[in-house]
Amino acid sequence: MNFLYQIINVVYKKSKSVLLDVLIPLYQRYML
Repeated sequence: MNFLYQIINVVYKKSKSVLLDVLIPLYQRYML
């Protein structure tokens, strides 16, 4: 169970960082 939780946690963090990498440039483009 703990192992599964660690996998989910890593995937969540990676997906969140990827989402930020995509959203920040878009946000800057539309705000500037």
